[in-house]
Parts: sequence; structure tokens; C-alpha cells
Amino acid sequence: MIISPPTGTKDFGIQDCRIRRKIFDKLITVAEAFAFQPLETPAIERIETMQGKYGEEGEKLFFKILKRGEQANSGECDLALRYDLTVPAMRYYTSNRGKLPKIFKRFQYGPVWRAERPGKDRYRQFYQFDFDIYGSTLLSADIECLNVTISCLKAIGLNNFFIRLNSRKLLYALMNEFNVPENLFQTIITLIDKVDKIGVGELSENLMPYKDIGKIKELSNNFLKQNYNDLFINLLRLKKENVESIDELVELIKVSNTFLREDQIKIDMTLARGIDYYSGCIFEVEIPGIKGSIAAGGRYNHLSKLFIDEEVPVCGASLGIERIIPLIDGDSLEIINHVDVYISCTNNDFASIVKLANDLRSIGFRVESQRGSSGKFRKELSYANQINSIYFIFQGDNERQSNQFFLKDMKDNKIEGKFSYDEVIEMLKNLRK
Repeated sequence: MIISPPTGTKDFGIQDCRIRRKIFDKLITVAEAFAFQPLETPAIERIETMQGKYGEEGEKLFFKILKRGEQANSGECDLALRYDLTVPAMRYYTSNRGKLPKIFKRFQYGPVWRAERPGKDRYRQFYQFDFDIYGSTLLSADIECLNVTISCLKAIGLNNFFIRLNSRKLLYALMNEFNVPENLFQTIITLIDKVDKIGVGELSENLMPYKDIGKIKELSNNFLKQNYNDLFINLLRLKKENVESIDELVELIKVSNTFLREDQIKIDMTLARGIDYYSGCIFEVEIPGIKGSIAAGGRYNHLSKLFIDEEVPVCGASLGIERIIPLIDGDSLEIINHVDVYISCTNNDFASIVKLANDLRSIGFRVESQRGSSGKFRKELSYANQINSIYFIFQGDNERQSNQFFLKDMKDNKIEGKFSYDEVIEMLKNLRK
């Protein structure tokens, strides 16, 4: 029997869990500082909830769940593990919008699943931290989502990043400018979106099968030019209907300079965000020298129409926790990896130990207590060292007879001796101040 976790997944040990919990605590603090509210949705969704939201490539990566019971042999699927947190949140919003505030701001974190080929820092099960603003058409909402993203990264000690910024509206305008048929929009945009991974040279090769359609060959040649961003922006600005989208990006950059350096954000016409539901401003956060993004987001006003006959303005972002963790200096998170107090006894009166442990917990100490299985003082002291306990309390037969406890400061050796119950509580309480 293979006892390792399935390929593309991993176990998280004690220290890993402590780091992850600390990260989520910091991210939650940031989200709540911006007045976002918590939301939780199931790990599984109806298959029809997920279909038609992620594009053809995305749907190939669903972890589908076969029907059960009498229909188990049908080979049909009716459920799937969630692919992201965005679509389930939209399902929740559209079914509960009558009970929610006009502007609904939510955050959520948890695992998602994708049946893709595992690789370095790329898993089939991974965690995301999401936040979204529903109900606002204003650019200020897009700016706030970018601001929250940056604040989250700074809160966990990441500062060396840059943001690629674009607009789906401009990409669609670019497709029209080069006479790309509408039925090929998503195909060409998906190819453009891979430029950061494959480079403009390979993009040109990938566009070759379409070179005789519209002016795709000219589009491809322009991407080979060093100044293609300025070239495309200047070209699109010639048409009045594109000016507003360009000005939105310019304004977003201007305001973001209040919480970012100017060299940390730029417009990049190769950024497309491959998922189908994006409709306006989009962005990705990257670390120099590292492939792929650690966070991404944008506006996706069209997603609601896949649930209800109504367009709901919404923008949001997502942080990829598995990609972020290897970049973080664990020491900077001030992880607590110790026990405050270890209490042990070798006599049969464990009740007094339980009471002492609970009294110490009530004033904020992290306490482990047990009847010493070794029955020997030195072995219990050694165990206290092993679990990094700051204080060691022991009650053997001698201490029990005198109604006392042995207390030792394991860290600084400032305290060592026998004390009464009340003295132990008072001494540790004073040390806590």
C-alpha cells in the first residue's frame, strides 16, 4: 500500500501549519480593516454551476464526482470539487442578493482543486485567499481591490513585487482593430496570455495557423516589436470608444502610486487573464525572477449573467497561498513554536494538575499537561525541553505530600524551586505582564 499523499497534494506538518495559520490571520486582519465580510461555500459544487465559466481549457481540469447509490454505475457526474472561490461566491451572491447590502464586500479562503500536471510549487489541491466587491461600477472599487492585494502582501513581508495591468475591453478592441473574427477572440486572447511563460517569439509561432485570418499576421509582428505596449495603446487611443478604458488604467496607476512605487506597476498588453469571465480592468502580481503570478484579479461584470438574467458589477482578486509561502521568511512572521507551560505529575492525583492547567490557560498561557508516563523527573524535564516549553511544573510524591509544585524557568533559569499552588499562579501571572 502506498502511504504517501496523492501526486499533486502534500501534507502540512506542525511548522507548516503554524506558518499558514499566521499568514491567514494576517490576511484576514487586512481584509477586515477594509471592511470585507467573511463567506464560506462548500468544497463541492453542482457540475452545472461550474460549466461554462472557465473556458474549454479550464473545464478539462475539473475534478468530477460520479453519481452515487443506484446511479453509481452510470458513469455520469453531477458534482465537482470547486475550481476556484470566485464562481461559488457568485452563486451565493445571486441566490441571496435580496438579503445582502447594496455594496457587498466578501473575503474567503480555502482549498480549490484542479486536475493539472503537478510541478514545482504547482499542486492539484491548493489554497486561495479571495476578496470581492459586488454592486459597484466605480473605478474606486477596482482600485480598492488592488490596494487590498498590495496591503495583504506587505502584511506578510513581501515588498519586492510588480504589477502588470491591462483591460479586457482594450484586448477586445485590439481584436477588432486587427479584424479578428469574434469567434476567435478568446482563442487569440488565451494565446496572448501565455506570453509571460513562452515569450513573444513563441507567441508569434503559435499565431501562425491564424496568420491569414483578418490582420492576425500584422498583430503577431507588432508583438515582436520592443515598444509594442506603447504602439498598441497609441493605436487604440485613436478611436473614441477606447479612450475611457485607457484613461481608467491611467487613473488606476495614478491613484495606486499612493501605495506603490511608480516602477512597481505598468500597463502590459500581453496580460489577458485566461479565464473567460473577466470583463474590465485586470492585473497580476509577480516577483522578479520567478515565473507565474502570486496574486491576480480584475473586474468580471459578465459572470452573473451565467446565473441570472442580470449583470452585476463586481471586481475582486485572489492570492495563491502555495506560491506565496516559499517566498516568505518564516522568522519575520514571529511564529509561536513553543509551549508556555508543561505540567506533569507522577502521583495519582491528576485533578490538581488539570485545575492548575486550566487556571493558567484562563490567564493566557499555552499549557500541556499529563500524568508523567515515565514516572521520572528527569525524563519529564527532557520532554519539556523537547516541546520547547518555557516553564516546567512538576508534582512528584514529595511535592504532593507538602502540597507544593516544582517550578523551573527553562529559558532563562531565573526561577527554580518548590512553591504552593497560589504562588505558582501569582508568579506566572506577574511574568505574563
